[in-house]
Amino acid sequence: SWSQTRRFAELSYRPPFLDLAYIACLAFSEVANRLSAARHEPANSRVGHSTRYTRTARRGTHRLATVNDWNSEEGITDFGRILLSLLRDQGYPARRLPMRSTRSLKEDPTSPNTRSSPLGRFRGRPIFRAIAALVAILLIAGCAGTSGNGAAAKLRVTSSIADGAVLTNPVSWIATVTGVTASDAIDRVDFNIDGSIAWTEHSSPYTFNDDGYLLINAVLTPGSHVLALDAVTVSGAHATTDAAVTTTRALVPDELHDKNFIRFRPAGGPTPAGEWRIEFDVDGVVRINDPGGGRATEAFVATSDGGLTLYGPANWIVPESDRGGFCDEPENIAKMHWQLRGTDLVISAVGVDNCDGRTSFFAGTWKVKV
Repeated sequence: SWSQTRRFAELSYRPPFLDLAYIACLAFSEVANRLSAARHEPANSRVGHSTRYTRTARRGTHRLATVNDWNSEEGITDFGRILLSLLRDQGYPARRLPMRSTRSLKEDPTSPNTRSSPLGRFRGRPIFRAIAALVAILLIAGCAGTSGNGAAAKLRVTSSIADGAVLTNPVSWIATVTGVTASDAIDRVDFNIDGSIAWTEHSSPYTFNDDGYLLINAVLTPGSHVLALDAVTVSGAHATTDAAVTTTRALVPDELHDKNFIRFRPAGGPTPAGEWRIEFDVDGVVRINDPGGGRATEAFVATSDGGLTLYGPANWIVPESDRGGFCDEPENIAKMHWQLRGTDLVISAVGVDNCDGRTSFFAGTWKVKV
């Protein structure tokens, strides 16, 4: 640590905060190493009382706490002594330190004048309050990496959907996990909607509703919802985040709403022969029934002027056997057009769809099933 400090001191320029951050980390590392060594000493070889450092919660914040007595004859902790020594070694004289008093700081636990500070009990006014606050922040922010006991970066998961978002159309919901170690890989990421697991992904990219597909906002009741992520490692470590969102739902035109349309497909075509049925539901999902009893879904938004936008399957609301789209690759958003000719529903393609199977399925004439 001392050689590292000397090398650091040779740099031509150091921002003051970075300077102090580095020094605090070195001090923390030095204390951790000393305490680790002390734990392995025979009990009868130790001088005075043992000292250990913990971080405890108090009123929602973190502070440094000590157990037992200080082993510095001046009443200064090992941490304080090392930190002060490093500061002075880096060119910070005593007059530049946040001291309230230059009096000798002799510890006297029996004295009624002894006051408490985050770093211990001293006669007179505490001189390390500012240092303690700085160090607490630094240790929480990233000093663990310099300690012999330090771990890798903290496991964290972030959501592609921001807190407070208003979802008016289908949107991608992707989880990004950081701080993963080679020895403790991610086992799964759970996507929760209003407290219930709606989807689980076991491999990256961690995408809700399967790779390349979307969260269909209309499936959720219009109003407030909580979208939460829970990343779980092989060892059982968790990282969570959540976002409070508001969803809206487009109205389905009366000509389509809750109506069943059927179409007979001949043998030898791209889809099985027989009667196919589609139903445009209020939740923005077309329910599809094939001749063999299978089911599928396709998210949509239809407008009264004939616009029809297809967004791909809503896999999370159906059993696994009914999941998947019309093509092997994820389906892009596709534009189509609809109109009623008498009681027949005529759907036609608009532009190019990356999934020809979906276009050939929907395009054509559908009859109302009475």
